[in-house]
Amino acid sequence: MVPLEHADAEQLADTLAFFLSPQEKISAYAPTNTLIIKDHPSVVRMLIKVIKGKSDLSECQNFEHVREGNNKIP
Repeated sequence: MVPLEHADAEQLADTLAFFLSPQEKISAYAPTNTLIIKDHPSVVRMLIKVIKGKSDLSECQNFEHVREGNNKIP
């Protein structure tokens, strides 16, 4: 989950959907202006870097539990 401060989650979800792997999903949760991204960890990392403009993933909920090759989030 990626909380946003300076962008609209619904609009960004529509824009970023083109970068996802086939059969994967990005959703917006409007009440908290948060993106929910389900994809391979490498794709999620790339999208977070694009969204946040940095490589620090610490503020993205549950991402620290995802390891390369294991795309299950607890």
